[in-house]
Amino acid sequence: MVLPITSILVPLVPDVVRVVLGGQWDLAPLMAPWLVLAAAITLQSSILVMALEALGQFRRMYLGQFAGAFVLLGAAVGVALWKNWLLVPVAFVLASVVIHMTQVLSCSVGGLLDGRRLIGPYLGSTLVAVGLLGEAALVHRFFESPISLWINAGVLLLVAGSVYWSGRRRWTLAPHRWGLPPGE
Repeated sequence: MVLPITSILVPLVPDVVRVVLGGQWDLAPLMAPWLVLAAAITLQSSILVMALEALGQFRRMYLGQFAGAFVLLGAAVGVALWKNWLLVPVAFVLASVVIHMTQVLSCSVGGLLDGRRLIGPYLGSTLVAVGLLGEAALVHRFFESPISLWINAGVLLLVAGSVYWSGRRRWTLAPHRWGLPPGE
């Protein structure tokens, strides 16, 4: 649910940054939406990292961190070569995805997560997020006024309400691997 909610807010972020920081910050409005997306993805990864730490699965935790560090190192080289600072926030998004996917795959291979059952919810959340991002961007572009905020808030409430009313399933954790009885 974090990614779809964030995708509605992303088109509004550059305007908020311009108002808060003023016009003297040229790159900030361009970088901020990428950083918001990276933060949303990192939130998901952080929850998994806390669980891995509680289980003492430090190798799985560090594997993702090292993979993300290589992505950021590549961005640093790109900035040095091409002098394009916009590579940095894009690399943060890519690093967040790489970290999380590396940790999820590692946990799936180790039997801590049922990776096959995660594919559907992850794909569904991503598709909803992309659709809402498109909707929010179009609404914000065509209604460049406070009405776009209200329209996006209404869409967000509809999505949140439909998710709430559709019911939720437990599909992500494998409690039998941790010695917990089923259903707990």
